[in-house]
Amino acid sequence: MAVFSGKRIAAPALLLVFIISACGASSNYNVLSFFFDGVPDPNAKNLKSEKVVFDSTGIKKREEILRKATPKFILHGPFGAKMCGDCHNVDQGFALLKKEPDLCFKCHSNFETKVKYPHGPVAAGLCTACHKPHKSVNKFLLVRKEKDLCFFCHSVLGIKQNKKHPEIVKDMNCVSCHNPHGNDKKFFLRR
Repeated sequence: MAVFSGKRIAAPALLLVFIISACGASSNYNVLSFFFDGVPDPNAKNLKSEKVVFDSTGIKKREEILRKATPKFILHGPFGAKMCGDCHNVDQGFALLKKEPDLCFKCHSNFETKVKYPHGPVAAGLCTACHKPHKSVNKFLLVRKEKDLCFFCHSVLGIKQNKKHPEIVKDMNCVSCHNPHGNDKKFFLRR
């Protein structure tokens, strides 16, 4: 056995490397295609010549891949600004500073005290039943798309049976007519 860079390499492997490096393109193709599938034939006609643009750092290609692959998230302000300490005790295991909804009401309006008819999750103080606290692919940091979120709790059949909702359910968002947090009008109607 031959010694190459401190490692033992079998003589046939060295011979193969020598043969491949000493031969022309046609000979290289014959040897390589014997051992490997998919080796392009240098003598084949109709080879497509593609313009190859090299980015020696790979940064542009990487950024393009990430831009296409990464969903567009909507970030909660403090989360996006890396201000974890606004909501979490960063010195003691990141526990929340206050319980929900009091933590949310540090910055956001207390909806349940402002309306005559609060929506169930609002009345129960369950902000995270509808909103994600850090990031979401849905606007308003919703846990689901608007209509899907409403239909998660409210029956589509029940809504369609209402005289006021014949085909509206299919074409419109619920929040076009209903305030999702509540209202002074029954059924949280905006008008």
